[in-house]
Amino acid sequence: MSQVAIIGSGHNALLAAHAVERSGHEPVIFGGAEPAPVQRSMFYAQPIPGVTDSIKPVRISILKRGSRGEYALRLYGDRDHECSWDELPRQIDGYPIRPAYNMLWMMYSREINQITVQMDDLVSLMRSYPVVISTLNASHICINPYHKFRKVDTKVLRIPGTEPAHRLGQMIYNGETVFHKPDGRAVTGTDWFRYSEINGDQVWEYTSELEREGPGISEGVKPISNTCDCWQTEVSDSAIRPRQVHRVGRFAKWQRGVQNHHAFQDTMSILATEGLGRSV
Repeated sequence: MSQVAIIGSGHNALLAAHAVERSGHEPVIFGGAEPAPVQRSMFYAQPIPGVTDSIKPVRISILKRGSRGEYALRLYGDRDHECSWDELPRQIDGYPIRPAYNMLWMMYSREINQITVQMDDLVSLMRSYPVVISTLNASHICINPYHKFRKVDTKVLRIPGTEPAHRLGQMIYNGETVFHKPDGRAVTGTDWFRYSEINGDQVWEYTSELEREGPGISEGVKPISNTCDCWQTEVSDSAIRPRQVHRVGRFAKWQRGVQNHHAFQDTMSILATEGLGRSV
């Protein structure tokens, strides 16, 4: 059995800790003392063994309006940009993250070392543990000002549900033509790129400034790609090969297409690559 360092205490970090334990090793978690907030509409697109077994999934219908090119244009500003339009199934079973995270918190919160990991701590962790897994935002631990983090800034309008959790949901991807005013600005209400209604929560996502502010409106970010390779080649005195900080989770990997359940799968793959894998 080996100890594996996990940086963070959000749902991605505890999924990684769960993968470590399922692989027969001990997760050593460094993170906050309180659970992170999780919206009711967040879900895992695949089940997590030992976590979602008793959680009923939400059957989510996925609809596409318009064309792939228009969807990519309104989201990325480029009709030919790689996007998820062609990868979308007609429906999926989504496992709500909130009850799953509550379960993970009960399972692993006592193992959390309540510290905020700083830059200097990363070097120490890399030299102390055979594997270090970070769920921190990659841009926050980058030490090279020339590294690039491509992203799309979004505005999110969220209307929380007041009804009990539903077992049916929907997501709509909007590839219809955007209507513009004479000054070139999009007509309010036509430029959303995705809408969802899951567990009663309604969410509209935009790539433009909304003409009004108020409750339920927040800023969001969609990571696209990065050129950062910081913390990938630190060598400890006893290492036979370079050690690195492995990144899991959407903002840690800072890549397009990373889904919520990938933290578990990616951690299992990392452990196997590092010679610590085991099917359990």
